[in-house]
Amino acid sequence: MSQNNNSQERPAMLIPNSVLFNRKSNSGGGNRCPLSVKDAPEINYKNIELLSQYVSERGRILSNRLTGVCAPKQRQLKRAIKIARALALLPFSAS
Repeated sequence: MSQNNNSQERPAMLIPNSVLFNRKSNSGGGNRCPLSVKDAPEINYKNIELLSQYVSERGRILSNRLTGVCAPKQRQLKRAIKIARALALLPFSAS
């Protein structure tokens, strides 16, 4: 005699979307953009020391995946580097 006891079945466990879709939770802090923190230097074409940190030795602009800079700050960096190159403050390429 087998009886079906539906009242004693375990309820389905809910799995959070971060586990299902392999997403990181925002509570961990994680990596922060070095140019978005409170005391970050201003992105300006005159700040050659800052801009040269984001240009490779061959003269190419480094990717934000390598530097950890957020997308809006990466666009500001790109504009500032191009202006500095046009004004001959930064070289176009390593020579």
